[in-house]
Amino acid sequence: MSLSTTLRLPPTIAEMVGHRDRAVAHLREAGRCIDQAAEAATMIREHAMPFGARFQQPLDTLIAELDRKAWREAFRIGGFEVVWDAQARKEFDDSLEKCPPEFTEANLRDNLLEYLPQKDHLFARGLVTIFRRLSGDYKRHADAGFSVPQKIVVQRWSGISFAGGRMIAYYYDDEVRDFMRVLYKLTDREFDYGLVHSLINAAWGDGEPFEDAYVSLKAHKNGNVHIHIKDRALLARINTVVADYYEGNALGEAAA
Repeated sequence: MSLSTTLRLPPTIAEMVGHRDRAVAHLREAGRCIDQAAEAATMIREHAMPFGARFQQPLDTLIAELDRKAWREAFRIGGFEVVWDAQARKEFDDSLEKCPPEFTEANLRDNLLEYLPQKDHLFARGLVTIFRRLSGDYKRHADAGFSVPQKIVVQRWSGISFAGGRMIAYYYDDEVRDFMRVLYKLTDREFDYGLVHSLINAAWGDGEPFEDAYVSLKAHKNGNVHIHIKDRALLARINTVVADYYEGNALGEAAA
């Protein structure tokens, strides 16, 4: 028996398959009812069926959109949102855009088996990528390891808020998200970027730095943000991930 048939899905994800199937069944039934209503309406006169009573998109398009949302929620529940960097999220979203696979238990097992072994690597890759980008100095070390300092100055992370003060710059939102995602993962905290985003903007809007027990982010009028990783244990974990990532890549290249 293959591993894909024995992999047990978390209850909430397995339940989603049943919910999805019921939603699809109801959509198909609704389509049949609408067709019957349209047929009856034509007995009154041609085109008597109200336009708004019809599906605004083909049924297959609606089901595909339902599957996209189900896949995204399943991978969120599976913890991938916390370990995926912006690149991995984009690759996943792109894979769903054209023709998402049907949201079934068999497809879930196959896809989870594909992504589960990559979780640690994707997290490490995301961590290395974000910290290498934070300072121009790290661009020289794209193919070699580096050490993350306790204090970093990042350019263009903050913009002018409509309400006054500063806010997260729109074009750098993904970088801020990845940075905070890494910190939350390494400190075993549940990551809700919507909440984190609001807290950062609230502090910067009042002219104050955003601070928690682990990090301080201070926005300046020139767009720079001064990062202070206050927790030395966290900083050590970050640098351990960086070192292990480059050592693993070097070993992989040597084996090849």
